[in-house]
Amino acid sequence: MQNPDRYSRLLASCVALLLAGSIAGCGGGKDPILGTGAALVGAPVAGGPGGPVVVPPVVPLPGVIPPILVAPGQALSVLSTTPAISAAGICPNASINATFSIPSGQKLDPASVNPLTFRVATAAPQSLAVVATTITVDAATGKIATFVPSADLVPGLTYTATLTGGATGVKDLATPANTMTNTYTWNFSVGTATGACLRPVPLNRVQRFGTFGGTAGMTNQGIDTVINGDIGTTAVSTGVTGFHDTGGNVYTVTPLNDG
Repeated sequence: MQNPDRYSRLLASCVALLLAGSIAGCGGGKDPILGTGAALVGAPVAGGPGGPVVVPPVVPLPGVIPPILVAPGQALSVLSTTPAISAAGICPNASINATFSIPSGQKLDPASVNPLTFRVATAAPQSLAVVATTITVDAATGKIATFVPSADLVPGLTYTATLTGGATGVKDLATPANTMTNTYTWNFSVGTATGACLRPVPLNRVQRFGTFGGTAGMTNQGIDTVINGDIGTTAVSTGVTGFHDTGGNVYTVTPLNDG
């Protein structure tokens, strides 16, 4: 007679094979949750001698969790500056500006570009702040911040421009707003106000005027002509005749110029 324990173990093995075959036949081994090739935990365990075969429940192993896709960062960055980094010989009357890259497609928030976030000062060791007449963002593109000093920069000195990053710095108009990750700084030095750096001479307004002259040349004396407040003169030896008062112009007629 065969050993009962050996018979129980043989029966448990057969049950395990039948169970595996049944699972493979249902959907080609595809687990409805985990997909193809899901592993199984659990195998038949024989009971005691002569006892029933106990089959633990089949538990699927955890599947591979797909990675979570994170949207690319929307941080602002500085594309270019005027003056350029380490530029030399800058005109004393120059303004300072920075052009930004704004991945969100929004414009800069004008309120965030101010004397606290856009600063210009003389370089160390003696840092003297430059006062701005205006600090603005261009309305057309919304990407250019401009600092206009209230007075000419000092020739021969090096200056540092600073754009503040972080939560309290320059930001865009997105909701929530995007900022620069880090504060951005650059240096430049100022040259002498010569050549193209010279400011144009203001000519103010020039009123029209007319002159009459003869062999005596130009003079501020005489009684001959006043044209709407402009000055015209003639000398005695000049034969300019035939003028009369008209259209607000006054011509003083004398025996010498009456024509």
